[in-house]
Amino acid sequence: SMTYEYARKYVIIGVDPGEMTGLFRSIYTEVNGNVVSVNLGYQFDRNEVMQALNTQVTEWSKLFGPENVHVAVERYIITKRTASLSQQPAAMEITGAVKGFAELAGVEVKQYLKANLKYANDDMLRRMGWYKKGHRHANDAARQASALLKEIDYPRWCELVKSGTL
Repeated sequence: SMTYEYARKYVIIGVDPGEMTGLFRSIYTEVNGNVVSVNLGYQFDRNEVMQALNTQVTEWSKLFGPENVHVAVERYIITKRTASLSQQPAAMEITGAVKGFAELAGVEVKQYLKANLKYANDDMLRRMGWYKKGHRHANDAARQASALLKEIDYPRWCELVKSGTL
């Protein structure tokens, strides 16, 4: 097991924007000297998603402080081809909304291209304990969160990724 030199608490929120939006949240904190991690994947349709995203970003920044809330949203490259896809308008709206909620809360947003997350396959998510069976969008959000965790807390990311291997 790892030794933690100092108490740390943070929340990582991953978002896979679209008509059905995936949201993944990893809370990492210490309770009575024990490191506690709570990971939850959700999917929201268009009429629920704004409230859910706003609540996540706003409430966690109040609880943990905005500097301890980290958000990742999938980055889309707009081309002539992707501009005509039906997913695009919702994805762009939701990405904009996440950035807006985050800005108001003083929270930073990172974006990762799906193409760059090939390493974060389902098998790796399972090893991390972040995979949710039958929830494709929640898992895509977890891939965003994993890329962000790798940046924010590399030792913990390594520990999670290795924890399931023999």
